[in-house]
Amino acid sequence: MANERTYDIPEIGNATVRKSNRAKRARIAIKPGPQIIATIPAYLPYEKGITFILQKKEWILNTLQKFEIKTNDYLTFTPQTEYCTRNHRLVINTRHNSNLSFTVEPGITLVQVPEEATVTDPQIQEWIKKAIEETWRIEAKAMLPQKVSLWAQRYNFKYQNVTIRNSKTRWGSCSSNGNINLSLHLMRLPEELIDFVILHELTHTVHKNHGPQFHALLDIICGGKEKELNARLRTFKMGDYRMYHQLVQ
Repeated sequence: MANERTYDIPEIGNATVRKSNRAKRARIAIKPGPQIIATIPAYLPYEKGITFILQKKEWILNTLQKFEIKTNDYLTFTPQTEYCTRNHRLVINTRHNSNLSFTVEPGITLVQVPEEATVTDPQIQEWIKKAIEETWRIEAKAMLPQKVSLWAQRYNFKYQNVTIRNSKTRWGSCSSNGNINLSLHLMRLPEELIDFVILHELTHTVHKNHGPQFHALLDIICGGKEKELNARLRTFKMGDYRMYHQLVQ
């Protein structure tokens, strides 16, 4: 762009100084890439943008570190990636075909990628994640309703239906009429935490809110470990696609 310049700044790297007629003061934004962009009022010289960047160097470096950590939290799937769900192994093959496809077979989730495609491209990565989610869905439907039934019978809970959803914000929920919704992302967790989420939602069939009675009952049926299990559950992210089911704490 004609109204911006890029500079190589020591310890920071490339940074762009951009002039804007709408800017009333200098500001800095760090965007995915990452890109460091300092925007200054159009009447100021570019050197003022560099000075502003240097003044904010500590904040920029801390933010860049957070970007790196956040990026590393997410998997990139390639044909060399060793990745297994509870019952399936991910296999990524290339072939002489322009179409993406996947199949979930006994023990294997097979993803077919066009030979000329770059596997790390976002579109390909999203397709692989779609295959993994479908694998979780199949595994969840085979496991979770049975678990709900077993725990309900053990503690005499009454519920209506169990629905498996691709929720990435909540592990589970319980409606006012006793319908239980469970996220297929539960399949990534250690079994003790899957059971904890199910018991949590079953407890809501008796106590609809998170009041003292709810926590007292849940703590009893968890063997006095409600706080401990809840703290462990909070350490797991819902959207990073890593498998934690073999972890034991």
